[in-house]
Amino acid sequence: MTPIENLTLEFSLKPFAGRDPDRFTRVSERIWSLWQPAIANARQLSVQLWIGTGDEIFVFAGDPNQAFPWAESIGFCNYAHADAYDQANVHYRVNKAQPFRDDPGRFTYGDLKQLIAALRATARDRLGRELRVGATVDPGPEFADSPFRYEHHREILQPTDNPLYRPMRFISHQTRLRGDDQVYAGFPDGIPDDISLGQFLGRQFKALREYAGFDYLWLSNGFGYSENPWVWYGHLFDGHRVNVERVTDEQNTTITFWEDFRAADPEAELEVRGTNFSIGMDLATDGCSHRRLNEIGGLMKPPCNPPWGSRALGLEMGSYLSRLAKTPTRRLPFRFYLNDPWFVARPWYDYYGREPFDMYVPLSAARLGEGGAVETPTDFNMFSIDSFLGELDAEQAQAVLPHVIEAWRGRADAAGPVVWVYPFDEYHDLLDAASPELAGVFAHDWFMCRAIDEGLPVNTVCSSDRFVELARGGQLPDAVYIAPAPLGDWAYGQALLEHVQAGGRAIVYGSLAAAPPALREALGVALDEPLEGEFNVAQQRLELDEIANPDADVSADDPTYAAIGMAGSTAQAAGPAADRPVIHRAGVSGGGIREVVADAANTRTTLQLDGASRAYTVCRSVGRGTLAWHRGTVSFEPHIDRLEPGWDAPAAAQQPAQWMRSLLGELGVTIRQHKPYLSSKSTYAFIKRVGGAWVLTGHQPDTSVEISVATPDGAPAFEEYETRIVNGAARVAMGKTFHRPARVFVRMGGDGDGVVSVKLLPVNVGRAAHFSVSGLRDADVTLYPEPGALKAGRVELRESVYGEPIDGSQIALHPDKLCLNGYTGSLYIQW
Repeated sequence: MTPIENLTLEFSLKPFAGRDPDRFTRVSERIWSLWQPAIANARQLSVQLWIGTGDEIFVFAGDPNQAFPWAESIGFCNYAHADAYDQANVHYRVNKAQPFRDDPGRFTYGDLKQLIAALRATARDRLGRELRVGATVDPGPEFADSPFRYEHHREILQPTDNPLYRPMRFISHQTRLRGDDQVYAGFPDGIPDDISLGQFLGRQFKALREYAGFDYLWLSNGFGYSENPWVWYGHLFDGHRVNVERVTDEQNTTITFWEDFRAADPEAELEVRGTNFSIGMDLATDGCSHRRLNEIGGLMKPPCNPPWGSRALGLEMGSYLSRLAKTPTRRLPFRFYLNDPWFVARPWYDYYGREPFDMYVPLSAARLGEGGAVETPTDFNMFSIDSFLGELDAEQAQAVLPHVIEAWRGRADAAGPVVWVYPFDEYHDLLDAASPELAGVFAHDWFMCRAIDEGLPVNTVCSSDRFVELARGGQLPDAVYIAPAPLGDWAYGQALLEHVQAGGRAIVYGSLAAAPPALREALGVALDEPLEGEFNVAQQRLELDEIANPDADVSADDPTYAAIGMAGSTAQAAGPAADRPVIHRAGVSGGGIREVVADAANTRTTLQLDGASRAYTVCRSVGRGTLAWHRGTVSFEPHIDRLEPGWDAPAAAQQPAQWMRSLLGELGVTIRQHKPYLSSKSTYAFIKRVGGAWVLTGHQPDTSVEISVATPDGAPAFEEYETRIVNGAARVAMGKTFHRPARVFVRMGGDGDGVVSVKLLPVNVGRAAHFSVSGLRDADVTLYPEPGALKAGRVELRESVYGEPIDGSQIALHPDKLCLNGYTGSLYIQW
């Protein structure tokens, strides 16, 4: 198992509450004992202390006896300040803060220093490890009472004239402080008037770091990235237009925060959580340049995966992959949301129901690196190991740790069959140029997140510059490459065309209005006037999902949203399928639909509005390869009173994001879904490659849904599974979490249907694998062994467990697989 480069255990002060002088040592030793199996697999060990909101940094005066505000409550703190929360949201009101126990006690800075010393000493004594310790600063009002923010220095809060929806009033990294005459460790004569928050935080953290022994600072919940890190739109983009005249100011105020922090404390390490959104969304809505912040902040790692896998896995994966595409170093973080130390929630039990899909799915992520080899997450954060009651739950740790180790061990070692080309640099160049094409960046990322929500199997990413390098060096792995339509004369557009002409497969998505003419010409597409509105589907030649009851709907409130005060019914009265339009809103979808084609034979989907036709999906042969295009629509109505988009209900409108997966089937990778109702949630399905095997990894939010999977090699037959094959595809329902390898792919003879069973068998001494495949009938069988065994010629196929190996003349040998045609009976395979 490849070691975890850095394991970070995150926790609050609640387990250490009380004035018992030995408690710091006892609790520290318990932490190391509970998490020893993960620690043993880590090269570096860190802890991240969730003390309060960061006010413990702001108010530090250098006095060891000074007490500080800490997270001693359950629920939302600072509710008495009328503008700290959206008062109309009952969720905040009924969950106002209350002490987590009778007499929670107090902590002084002397206590904090002793605690950090105890953590370090016990790690050294019990584990033989040197410990790295981090502090945190959060922009919100939730975690601890904050007189500093909400009484004494209200000028650091988001401005009151901010027109964006605010569920809470955060502090803003863009603000400056009024002077005061209080004593601070970094400002013993008081705060000078009009200093930046970055300078103040930097000097205060430097003083606390040197006193208490911190190594790094974690910027939480989008702090330092966006003034509104939880809201889908921002000061630059409101869902209708890009406010390009604000780009420079928005970019500069954020850069100033980071520069001022770094000038005040050049030595502290910084780690970041980032916003809830992708890199492209951050650029388009807030002018936040990840490229510049990586450089100024000296970041070793990009922001981690957003913590929304329990309810928005598409947004999590789309955002995560965008962050992995191009990073400051090889260090790539992953974070799992185990407990919530502040609120009545234990996500492992409450949100996930003890299902580990939000470990296996993000850890299926990979990016293409040098020579086409993959790079996968290197660092693991466990947030948080203590509960809202300060419990360190041994049963929970024992339940989670096997999944942690298995998911880490099972990271990809080769590219998946679908690779997302992400134009990290080109998107940033648009920001630097204050281009209105940023609206297209917004549309690109939201559409891809929604397509992943609808089951598009994207978990390998490649930056556009890396793609060009690999394509021109002949080093691209065999895969379908999915890329946004270039918003200018971008190099990867030409490289993509050359790859397809040489026999590759690619899908381009988004408006072609700004794309190079050569790409439009290759697709046979011309431009007409842009149209928006409610389009009828005039032609649909894609193989869509199967809906058992297409004119009924059973949608209802999402209980996870309801649990956090975001409930909203999407129930609609379903009408006939022909009456459901494609609702295309130009503002959020990168402009109106302009594309038309002369050759209808290559058109898969055509839309009509008021008698005018527009091409929507095209697939055609180009050279020796296949090039496809899908216009894509971001299917939500822009609102200003929501954190995240409210997507069009399936009963009221077509779902063009689903068609992206249908189009993928025309390029050889088919994942079709079989649903009882229109509103049945799609299965998240991802495919990673590990040790030669194809591993189907994912999550079923609705276990009444089945999926059909087929590849150019046939239907996968899954390990330790009876795979039903229908119409040449594996038809399966995997359960809430699935992580199922397939090394055997089958094309059955006759009517193509059947049930194929793959069973693991005892492995003989000197061998690495042994399994059987039964239920084969006049079948063409493709086998993907472990690459080293295949190369060394150690793979044997037998008709019975003790029989002689099948004559090699019957087996076709390829660089990465073996093929056996027209086989009936059982196969026994070992290497």
